[in-house]
Amino acid sequence: MTFEIPSIVMHDVLQSDRFAASQLLELKKKKFFDSFKEVMESLEGYKIILLVVASGIDRNPEWVEYIKAHPEWKVECHCWYHEDYTRADESRVYEDLKRAKQKIEETFNQICEWYYPPRNKYNEKTDKIAESLGMKTFKKYRKIRLVRPYSFKWIDMHYWHPENRIKLKTIIEYFKVAEPIFVIGAPRSGTTAYMRYLGSKTKDAVVLKEVEKIWQNDTDIRLYYADTLKRNNAKVVIDKNVRNSLRLGKIVNLFPHARFIHLIRDGRAEACSWRKWAIKTHKPDQTIEGAANQWVQYLDAIKKFKKYMKNYEEIRYEDICECEPCFLSRNFKWKKELTPEEIETVEKIEERWLKELGYL
Repeated sequence: MTFEIPSIVMHDVLQSDRFAASQLLELKKKKFFDSFKEVMESLEGYKIILLVVASGIDRNPEWVEYIKAHPEWKVECHCWYHEDYTRADESRVYEDLKRAKQKIEETFNQICEWYYPPRNKYNEKTDKIAESLGMKTFKKYRKIRLVRPYSFKWIDMHYWHPENRIKLKTIIEYFKVAEPIFVIGAPRSGTTAYMRYLGSKTKDAVVLKEVEKIWQNDTDIRLYYADTLKRNNAKVVIDKNVRNSLRLGKIVNLFPHARFIHLIRDGRAEACSWRKWAIKTHKPDQTIEGAANQWVQYLDAIKKFKKYMKNYEEIRYEDICECEPCFLSRNFKWKKELTPEEIETVEKIEERWLKELGYL
């Protein structure tokens, strides 16, 4: 299954006369429309939001006809002239936005529902004027030149910047291949064992294990995966990171059709295993109570987003033991290594989930 590409917000469409001479020199060899068309041809059929500078409509008939030939693209109001309307006279702002909205709607036969303020500058005055004209002010985008990092539902870009086109091309190429596979679950639940098994059985896969840097740094996850696939000549990413279980909201927004494989293990075995691991690696909480609470926390986090994961499946660690006999002996050590008092403590903390999963 291929990706569902997020909305792309294309800024400053039809605004071909605002640039300084130095900027125009950079574009001397390639006209603005050629640059625009080069980008948009790769986006035909996708959901795109075009922010139109209405004063350029009559000057650019070729652009207008090209846009009108793609009804899948949504046209919204950017402005009449590209300027900071928070500093302009109220009557002037009203007249500019009114004629911009009318011109866009008449030209493209679409209703402008949103006003995207130029330079992302807006105030109470512009908000009220836009509302009086039947538009809501869109305040959640940043006007930047590069593809926006961590933009889970849209990508902001300008068509004339080469960096934008290169990054967009990388993303589009990635959206043509398979969705990533996320192996999730509580720590010590068999996620590593299953990752190895799945990696050996999945053709043209690249396996990532506990790669946390992509979430800690200002990284676009789509681009990171795309680069990883390219470097490894692979077609699908298998991302095994138990901490992904705690950020499923972000991941589901990024990859709504991804495959999620949830590894589940008896919480008593998991708690016993985690405590040994915590002691070995000098974790701050080495108590059996902490281990049991962690198991519950992870299961609760996954359950919260389970209904949003369109391609979700559960696998029991006990089933892995049947396929991989070497794991079987490990799974019941908790019965010998935990004292009766510790077992009672763990079962009290985990009781709700142990019963729901059939372990009690």
